[in-house]
Amino acid sequence: MPPVRRAGLSISVKGSGHDWAGRALRAGGLTIDLSGLRQVTVDPATRTATIGGGATAADLIAETSRHKLVTATGTSSAVGMVGLGMGGGYGPGIGKYGLTLDNMISVEVVLADGRVVTADAANEPDLFWAHRGGGGNFGVVTSMRMRLHPLETALAGFMMFGWSDAAQVWAGVEGVLADAPDELSVGTGFVSAPDGSPAVLVSPTWVGDQATGEEYIARLEGLGTVLASQVGPLAWNVLIGFVDPVAPAGRHYALRTRSIAGFSGDVVEALIEAGDNRTSPLSNIPTSTMSIGPSPRSANTR
Repeated sequence: MPPVRRAGLSISVKGSGHDWAGRALRAGGLTIDLSGLRQVTVDPATRTATIGGGATAADLIAETSRHKLVTATGTSSAVGMVGLGMGGGYGPGIGKYGLTLDNMISVEVVLADGRVVTADAANEPDLFWAHRGGGGNFGVVTSMRMRLHPLETALAGFMMFGWSDAAQVWAGVEGVLADAPDELSVGTGFVSAPDGSPAVLVSPTWVGDQATGEEYIARLEGLGTVLASQVGPLAWNVLIGFVDPVAPAGRHYALRTRSIAGFSGDVVEALIEAGDNRTSPLSNIPTSTMSIGPSPRSANTR
């Protein structure tokens, strides 16, 4: 019997340590720290990347950008890519590139019995299926292989609307997404305006032809009174790093998630009520759109 099991210790695995719920650490237990495994190898010919178990989105982007390639990296440069993929992994470009798990090709896993296996669609397919969104409870993933996509810059940024326009903005976003191609992904939510009052944030990402993208950006800007707008061509590292100052390391966070089919009237009412009754200027609700077919799209709230 392994010493850890004889001692009755629980085990956790730490990649980048980005998990807001603290599951990377185990009080009174043993943590397997993979944060030193940050190597990233890119094969531009096959448009794939092999990523160490502790590599972050920033580590991956630093290598893929040399080849004008991107993948589904979530919304923060500090997030660990392996943990992100095992949890699903949504972020900018989700309409076109899908979730992080959709871009997973294989994982190298150390199992509880000490065996090291490579799981993919052909080898250990059940284990591969479990790791694509099933969480980190099936073994220790020491590396992951991902699919990459060609992209030089995205048309992205944010626009902030007055709180009195909240209902029409969310309804309008759903209308824009209803006939938009997969190249458009839109995050929304309520945040604090510079004066501390609640405001609606709309954060579009377009990964197609820029002229067409500008038309959709204009439609979004026309949904209400714009308090501030900053949308333009962005490299992927700038786009992903944009959210980092909003959620710096060292703060304490409490989060809950919900999945909704769209911005129906009752959903919008709940969002507005939450904005009206937030407990701190740091309180916010971001949403991320997810394509579930030609139409409509769903939204995940966090």
